Amino acid sequence: MTENKRMIPFSPPDISELEIAEVVEALKSGWITTWPRTKQLEKNIAEWVGTDKCVCLNSQTACAEMALRVMGIGAGDEVITCAYTYTASASVIAHVGAKIVLIVGASTYPNGIEVVRTTRDIDELAIVYSNIIVAIGNPEVRLSLLKRIKEETPYRIVSLVSPKSYVSPSAQIMNGCIIEPMTVVHTGCVICPGCIISAGAIVNHATMCCDGVHVDCNATVEGYCLVPAGTKICSGEVYKRKDTIKPEDLFFDPQKWAERLTDISKRTPKDIDGLEYTFESGM
Repeated sequence: MTENKRMIPFSPPDISELEIAEVVEALKSGWITTWPRTKQLEKNIAEWVGTDKCVCLNSQTACAEMALRVMGIGAGDEVITCAYTYTASASVIAHVGAKIVLIVGASTYPNGIEVVRTTRDIDELAIVYSNIIVAIGNPEVRLSLLKRIKEETPYRIVSLVSPKSYVSPSAQIMNGCIIEPMTVVHTGCVICPGCIISAGAIVNHATMCCDGVHVDCNATVEGYCLVPAGTKICSGEVYKRKDTIKPEDLFFDPQKWAERLTDISKRTPKDIDGLEYTFESGM
């Protein structure tokens, strides 16, 4: 009998001589916890993200718990996280006394969409806040939640664009997107609803990222691409243009968009530079 084994890859740490040298310098300094190198790191990060102050803690677990406490999360609240993760993603929720809600998968209850349907805080928070942004990693859940918010609540769905990013004046950023620091969105690009462009990522000229695309940290999308809806481009990956786009790759009406998509994919940087495009979103 042949065993069916599924290989789950894990990335090795990216450690260069620079990181090794910094650790050696820290050990030689006599300070292995706080001050002065930690304070310098806090200062550098604060300047990079454009905030007044940054606090470094001993682990991401401590940071996650602090974030929950700062937001006032506690007994009676529900926090959604995925089942396939480190234990800390769930344990910090227990530490603050909130209820852990696990998203297991599309074929297992409770799946992400069911969690979205039963989340209570959306309506309650609408009393206090007028704008909303959704930063859930799973594209299906993210887009479903955005759809529910649009149809059932008075929220205004906004996009979050870091001042430390570069977005061409001719690029289109639609609602519900997150553009993180140190990203580049080039001339003529269209970033459709619910997309996340992570730190250091580059989206090259005349590319369209359809609904819910996630371009992860330091990934690159080549020019003149149409990235299908819900695609995850992994950290450091280079996404290249594909010749065939199927109707199911789009979350909006493919017939309505076909002419515009074909037109933008054939243009050259010279054709696109300085032009403005108006796209209608299905979100």
